Amino acid sequence: MLNNSQYDALMRGYQKRQLENRHRQEERIREAYRALPELEEIDGRFGELALLQAKKLLGGEKEALAQLHARIGELKKRKTELLEAGGFAADHMEPVYTCSVCRDTGYADGKKCRCLRQAEIAVLYGQSNLEHVLARENFAAATCEYYDKTLMVNEKKGVSQYDYMKTVLAECRAYAEDFREKGGNLLFCGKAGTGKTFLTNCIA
Repeated sequence: MLNNSQYDALMRGYQKRQLENRHRQEERIREAYRALPELEEIDGRFGELALLQAKKLLGGEKEALAQLHARIGELKKRKTELLEAGGFAADHMEPVYTCSVCRDTGYADGKKCRCLRQAEIAVLYGQSNLEHVLARENFAAATCEYYDKTLMVNEKKGVSQYDYMKTVLAECRAYAEDFREKGGNLLFCGKAGTGKTFLTNCIA
C-alpha cells in the first residue's frame, strides 16, 4: 500500500497531466481559430446565447430553455461542419484526456480509476526489486530440461517428472495470459528447489 508521500506524488502527476492536456487543447483551439475564424465567432455566440436565455428564464419565459437547446444544437452542427470542411476532426477543439475514463483525475464514479491503480502498482513494483528478478525469471527463460525424464511421478500413466513439469509450466502460462478475463488462484506445493518461486515470478 502506498504511503502518503507516494500517493501525493502520483496525484501531482495527475495535476501536471491535466495542465499539459489543457495547454494542448488551447493550442488546438488556437490552431482551428487561425484556420477558420468563424469558429471563434461561434464560440463567442455560445456564451452570449446562454446569458440571453438565462435572462429570459428569470423573466418567466418557459420556452427559453427549449429555445436555448435548439439554438445551441444549430451552432454545434455548424461548428462540426466547419471543422470537417477545414480538414479537422469533429472533436479537435474538445478537452484532451490521457485517460478518458477518469478524465485525468484518477477517480471515476467515486472510485480509483484503473489508470491510478496501475500507477500505484508501478510504484510498488519499482520498490520490490522484482524488476531485476523478473528480467531473469520469466516464461521466455523457463525450461523443463532440469527435470528427470526417467523419474516417474505417475507410473500408471507413464508421466515423468519432466512431462509433469511441462504441463505445470503450460498451465501457469495459460493462467497468466487469461488472468484479466478469468482471474482465480493457483496453489503451489512441493519441496524446496522444485521451481515454485521461479514459476511465481514468471506469472508476475
